Amino acid sequence: MGNDLLRVRFLPSGATVSVARGTSLSDAAALAGISLDMPCGGQGNCGKCKVQVTGGATLWTNTERSLLNHEELQRGFHLACQMRVFAPLIVEVPTTSLLASTYKILADAHSGAFDVSDAPVRVRSVVLEMPSLSDDASDLERLERELGPLELDLGMMRALPALLREQDFRGTAVLADRRLLAFSPPGDAPACVAAAFDIGTTTLAASLIDLADGRELARAARLNPQTKFGDDVLARISYASTPDKRERLRHDIVDSINEMLQDLAEHADARIDSVYAIACAGNTTMQHLLLGIDPVSIGVSPFVPAVSAAVHLPASEIGIHSHAKSHCYVFPAIAGYVGGDTVAGLAATRFAEAETPSLFIDIGTNGELVANADGRLVATSCAAGPAFEGTRIAHGVRAAAGAIEAVHIEDDLVYKTIGGAQPIGICGSGLIDIVAELLRLGIVCQSGVLLGPNELPEGLPGAVVRRIHYFDDQLGFVIADADETQTGQVIALYQNDVRQVQLATAAVRSAIAILLDRIGVRAAELRRVLVAGAFGNYIRCSNAQRMGLLPGDVDPERIAFVGNTSLAGARLAATSLKARREAEELAKRTEHLDLSLDPAFQEIYVDALFFPELTSKPLSAWREDFSREQPV
Repeated sequence: MGNDLLRVRFLPSGATVSVARGTSLSDAAALAGISLDMPCGGQGNCGKCKVQVTGGATLWTNTERSLLNHEELQRGFHLACQMRVFAPLIVEVPTTSLLASTYKILADAHSGAFDVSDAPVRVRSVVLEMPSLSDDASDLERLERELGPLELDLGMMRALPALLREQDFRGTAVLADRRLLAFSPPGDAPACVAAAFDIGTTTLAASLIDLADGRELARAARLNPQTKFGDDVLARISYASTPDKRERLRHDIVDSINEMLQDLAEHADARIDSVYAIACAGNTTMQHLLLGIDPVSIGVSPFVPAVSAAVHLPASEIGIHSHAKSHCYVFPAIAGYVGGDTVAGLAATRFAEAETPSLFIDIGTNGELVANADGRLVATSCAAGPAFEGTRIAHGVRAAAGAIEAVHIEDDLVYKTIGGAQPIGICGSGLIDIVAELLRLGIVCQSGVLLGPNELPEGLPGAVVRRIHYFDDQLGFVIADADETQTGQVIALYQNDVRQVQLATAAVRSAIAILLDRIGVRAAELRRVLVAGAFGNYIRCSNAQRMGLLPGDVDPERIAFVGNTSLAGARLAATSLKARREAEELAKRTEHLDLSLDPAFQEIYVDALFFPELTSKPLSAWREDFSREQPV
């Protein structure tokens, strides 16, 4: 009997599966087709995969007892990644524990005007002289008179004689550089499109472009399915420790690309086999996983990638469904943690040509920054952590429908949710708003301490004061009462949440300070600050500056939110050979700065943990303090 399968029924879907004794509940859910939100990769430290067992005997692990509160334990909640199936179960899955299908993803991309004069794939109409006794040139030579030197694979060599004669030596050629991809009847010019992909750690975005005129035909976005293996690149690298697991990661991302391509083609009324060119941009780890390359060396010092140059290969080798002879271009990387997505962003914004000094910043789980001083480009990265993605925040959620995305406090707190739905939690932009507002009111002090009811400054509105409570001996500030939320539970900001925001903000502030010091520029001298990526597009500039996430002494008018520049750069590369050459040159000329090698980094980081008003001293003062403390 020990090998009998046990039935697990999931509600409200009704999906039922039979699993072996000891199977994790998260694996049972996956078998039932239920995608749970597990940004920690099932390690049991994020608490996002909560489910309620309503039927069947269960036991709690120590990890569950540490992450679930008393009320949740009483109601039968478990963490699916920690619970094992030892009896038949009925499990209720809250919507807040699902990997959101309504995730708010920035697919918008601003790349300016397209230049298709040097498109990687071109369509040419030709009319050839018929063969004769006086002109006995071969078919290929005849075609090359019109098109220049050509390269044909064996299949095209075999098909070409019949195609030419059936069409009286007239037709339409599809060319990729010198490769002849197709030859169609005259007047029957094939649709010729390109696809661009932003391969993000958390999200995927795609665009379909007409190669005849550069028009965007369709756009799509979705969550990266790899998030179930962890919410950051280190978790993915750790998971990719064996060939089988690496293949699973590659398979997940390629399947998603193919599904998105199908959706794009249907929306644009195009055929999959009309996709002749593809370009992909992502961080260095995501690009390695897309190509099935072991990323292990990126995860350990000195953090060296297996490949940093651009990769250009048949799309079929990756497994992407498109025209049989289509090619895929994968962006070059600058370093292990400054990847192709950053290079794509620099290309899309023409950052190297911007008014200087200037700063490019993409704030995410891994923050990438590039400074430009008189044409000298220096890049670095920082581990901001997943707080702004909703992870490690008690009521944090990804930016899905119902997530609180904006907060303002006057006489009382007012919030806005994505889609106007009932609140389910708070996402990154809302988190920045609430912390900045509490700093402004003095409810959170510069050291990051959330003040209790008896410690508050005078003059605060009574409605605001009444939002401060103790929950299981933990001080919290109520953002939404239980009767307002979808879950029936209070949504609050706790002391540990403020600490997580401090850690993330300090990482970015330290990186900015050291990077600007390296190029000899003060923040106030910056002529332009470009904030890229999905997260940056939704934050309020004043609140980000108040917290120190963006430099506070930069005129807000000099700060521009430039959207999904990774996708914008991929669109350029999908449609322009010149854009590819420029991207490769940008990657080569950009210096890489490793923050860990700066002797003052730890000192700067610790000081940056305090919110800005307490740390107004310049970087030079930090360095002087640090150097005085070193042994002679």
